[in-house]
Amino acid sequence: MPKYEFELVEEYFLEGEHRYRLKVKGTNLIVNVAADTLEEAASKAAGILEHSGAAEFIKLNRVEAKQGDKTSQAKN
Repeated sequence: MPKYEFELVEEYFLEGEHRYRLKVKGTNLIVNVAADTLEEAASKAAGILEHSGAAEFIKLNRVEAKQGDKTSQAKN
C-alpha cells in the first residue's frame, strides 16, 4: 500500500462512533472513517483510497503537477 500524507480535517463522535475526516495532502480528496485512533483512521483511509482506485488518480496528478512545475520553471 502506498504511503499517504493526511491532514486531520475533523474529529467527532456520531451515534457512539469516533469518526475522523482526513484530507489527502496536496489534493481535495477527503476520506471519512470510523476508528478508535488517528493511526487506525489513516490506515483505513489508505485502504479506501487503494480499493476505490483513487490511489492511481493521486499518483497521476502528482506526476503531472511536478511536470508542470518543471515546465513553468524552464519558462522563467
